[in-house]
Amino acid sequence: MTEQEKKLLVDSLNNERYALNQLKYKEMEIALLKKKLSLYENRWHKLMNLLPVKVLRYALRYIKGLK
Repeated sequence: MTEQEKKLLVDSLNNERYALNQLKYKEMEIALLKKKLSLYENRWHKLMNLLPVKVLRYALRYIKGLK
């Protein structure tokens, strides 16, 4: 194996490691976003249980009117 082949092999391994690290980072980011989403869903369901339906409908109409 020549020096150039060794260098190419090392470079490709480094690229692979970098890609795997990026993938792990993205997976952690996705897991964090899913956790946040479930937290917001839980808050939304608590809010839905607390407020009467008429108040929520009025609030949604008001918010849609602002857009």
